[in-house]
Amino acid sequence: MAGALSSWICDSYPNQCGQNDYTSDITEQASRLIQMYPNPTSDSRVTLACDRASGSSWQARVFDGQGREVIVQEAQGPKATLDLSSLTNGLYVVQVGEWGWRERLVVH
Repeated sequence: MAGALSSWICDSYPNQCGQNDYTSDITEQASRLIQMYPNPTSDSRVTLACDRASGSSWQARVFDGQGREVIVQEAQGPKATLDLSSLTNGLYVVQVGEWGWRERLVVH
């Protein structure tokens, strides 16, 4: 569908073709709004930051390689630090569902 939309826009408006991304979805836009650091981490914590979350509450979830939810943390405001001390070394997925955002996290 996204390819068809881009083709139609380029065919109909050749002067604007390539100037704008008409195929972006909310997930792609959210991925640019949220920062997670440090990643990879050898520390027992990671910080999630989103300036647009100022004053709002949200929830971060961490899943292991088997898809099991291993951490759930409520947060308020633009920044939260996740406590990873219960995790072993490995690859995890951090999800903030309210913003449709997911990112891989490496703990070593």
